[in-house]
Amino acid sequence: MRFVQFKENEKGDEIQLGIERRDGGEIIQIEGTMQELIEGGIEMVTSLKKQLDSDPSASDLKVLQRSKVSLVSPITNPSKIIGIGLNYKDGAAELGKAEPKSPIVFLKLPLTISGTGSMLPLPNSITRQVDWEVELAVVIGKRAKNVDEADALDYVFGYTVGIDYTARDIIATNGGLWTLAKNFPGFSSLGPAIVTKDEIIPFNLKLETRVNGAIKQQGNTSNMIFGIQELISYVSKHIELLPGDVILTGTPAGLGVAKNPPEFVQVGDKIECSVAGIGTIVNTATVARETKS
Repeated sequence: MRFVQFKENEKGDEIQLGIERRDGGEIIQIEGTMQELIEGGIEMVTSLKKQLDSDPSASDLKVLQRSKVSLVSPITNPSKIIGIGLNYKDGAAELGKAEPKSPIVFLKLPLTISGTGSMLPLPNSITRQVDWEVELAVVIGKRAKNVDEADALDYVFGYTVGIDYTARDIIATNGGLWTLAKNFPGFSSLGPAIVTKDEIIPFNLKLETRVNGAIKQQGNTSNMIFGIQELISYVSKHIELLPGDVILTGTPAGLGVAKNPPEFVQVGDKIECSVAGIGTIVNTATVARETKS
């Protein structure tokens, strides 16, 4: 099933939960929140599916046309976002890096989350080298600590698309560390939907980035250095994972920083990142407003 969060265009900022009948299709409004759904696990998903299958045209269903709603990130309040660096063979190669012997893990703040259709505010007073990174994002379904690889997929609720925006010049001026470069507002774009794990085989999915219509990245999850099970197991042995947490699993070759000459996101650019079977996130770059508080 495909679960989304959305706002009705004529009803303000209330975030609602829905089932998307297909990518880009009508949305069936359902009660509760995404966090409650994730914590309810497979039993709640199965119950919803049975209800829809038994009477898909029930008169009490509230069905919304896509023109009437705006999607937001399907996850808005995880306890944490886990990032994985240098996890594609071609991605490491184009940067001239050796393949890591164990996963490279970093953290992103939930305040960086945005969704499809959102503007990407470029902090141009601090950086001029914002890069794109399309990623398969794993949504954790239940508490995970010291998980064995063989059991790791049992802890997955579903998958979504992620864009891990990165300010390359800040990495260079911050001792090679990634935290400051990856935690500006809007730098963790997620969406358009969470597709439950029963509908996705995550080991052979195509990923793609387009900027202003031009293909920049094309890759496949089969090219990961560390697979989904390895990542969940490894991270859970160091950091306890909670329902709703997100793991960004790395990005393939095609980074702007690796091009000759290097390319970076500019004001007005339209960034589209896709993962097969899930959908596409679209962000448009704008200038960040500098505010003090």
